[in-house]
Amino acid sequence: MTASFGVASVVLGGPSPDQMLAEAMDRADKALYRSKLEGRNRTTLAS
Repeated sequence: MTASFGVASVVLGGPSPDQMLAEAMDRADKALYRSKLEGRNRTTLAS
């Protein structure tokens, strides 16, 4: 079994909460795929 994670942070006080969540989910998803491409069993922080 393997596990890979993509992690993104959210800065409060920006756009609407829905837009902040959508942007964070998109960045976390890209980080997840980067983890998988770089060898799996990794955690990658979104920039």
